[in-house]
Amino acid sequence: MKLSDTAGKLLKATIFLTLIIIASGFAYYRSASAFPFAAAAISAAGINTIRIWSLDRGVSTFTGAAGGEGKNKSSSYFIFVFLLRFILTGAAIAAVALNPFLNIWGLLWGVAIWPVAVFASRLIK
Repeated sequence: MKLSDTAGKLLKATIFLTLIIIASGFAYYRSASAFPFAAAAISAAGINTIRIWSLDRGVSTFTGAAGGEGKNKSSSYFIFVFLLRFILTGAAIAAVALNPFLNIWGLLWGVAIWPVAVFASRLIK
C-alpha cells in the first residue's frame, strides 16, 4: 500500500498519539482495567488508519479525474468513502456500547486523535 507523503505523516502522527493515549491509560488505571481502555483506543486508531487510507485513495482518484477521465467514478467513490467512514465509526461505537470489555473513554480519545493528528502531521518534517 503506497501512501502519499502527507498521508504517511498523518499515519505516523496517529500511531504516535495512539501510543501516548495508551500509555496514559496504563498510567491512570495502573491495573488490568487499562486493557479495555487500550483495546478501545486501538480500535479507534484502526478506524483512523482506514480514514487516512481512504482519504489518500480518494484524493488520488479525484486528481486522476481532474484530467477528464472518470469524473462520475470519482464522485461516487467519495460518497462511498464518506458513508463507509460513518458506518465504521458507528460500528465501533456500537461495539463499545454493547461489549462490557471495551471502554468508551478509550474509543472517544481514539476518535479525538483525528484532528490532533492532522495538526501534528504539519509539524513532522
